[in-house]
Amino acid sequence: MLTVKKIIPYIVLYLLVHTTFSFSNILPSGKCAGTVIFDRWDGCVFHSADVMYVSEKVKEDLRPYAGQTVLIDVKQVYQPFNPGRGRIDEFQYLGPAPKNDDGRIPDGIELVSSADLDGDGTIVAIIDIKNTGDNSVELFIYDLAFTLLTNRSEKGLQPADGLSFALMAQQNFESRWQGKFVSCAWSIGKENALPHSFFVKPGETRCIRIHFELPPGEYDFFCGYGERHVQERLSSNLTAFDIGEDGKGEIVAVENRDSSGRVETE
Repeated sequence: MLTVKKIIPYIVLYLLVHTTFSFSNILPSGKCAGTVIFDRWDGCVFHSADVMYVSEKVKEDLRPYAGQTVLIDVKQVYQPFNPGRGRIDEFQYLGPAPKNDDGRIPDGIELVSSADLDGDGTIVAIIDIKNTGDNSVELFIYDLAFTLLTNRSEKGLQPADGLSFALMAQQNFESRWQGKFVSCAWSIGKENALPHSFFVKPGETRCIRIHFELPPGEYDFFCGYGERHVQERLSSNLTAFDIGEDGKGEIVAVENRDSSGRVETE
């Protein structure tokens, strides 16, 4: 039987993770646009201004739209702590997300995630920002963020009811080049710290390499770009990798996963 004394450490750990990893409040009920993402463990998240879990009981209603940015009307949200992650328990699908006309999601910009192994065998996650358009575009680094999902068993008080959860969510590079937490860390190197904004020329690719320190386990990585108040959002493909007991990484090919990160099912 759990006593107050026993459960306090779990509450403290939860608050540390969620006040450090996410500075935003929960997605309220109402209309919201985001990208539908199914991870390698078949968990579903809704990538909007934040990363919201989608309940196992309703995720199948979003499966036809995996990899797409859609508009939904959220009817019920479960949030054990505020601030903190939340779970969508009920929603209504409204259609494709409307396109913004404010220019904050520039035409021609693509986000591609991948992974590599460093010289010592540790994992490096890669974000490629590609400009396939005809004009130079300015990107704002606060709007670029990555998320790392895992299926580690120590969920604590996470609201996710599937096999996976976000170990790191919406990590951006504004005024920093690293993040250090209770059991993990990331870094792009101080010498690679990014400016508040930068331009990507036509045909140019801007590459960001993220070095991780992670416990042994399975992981799924993706990134996104979009300002909090806009409906439209860019999300990358997913990239899977494992970390062994020796700290070495292994890049994993997920069966039937296409370039959008969607796992095709019969």
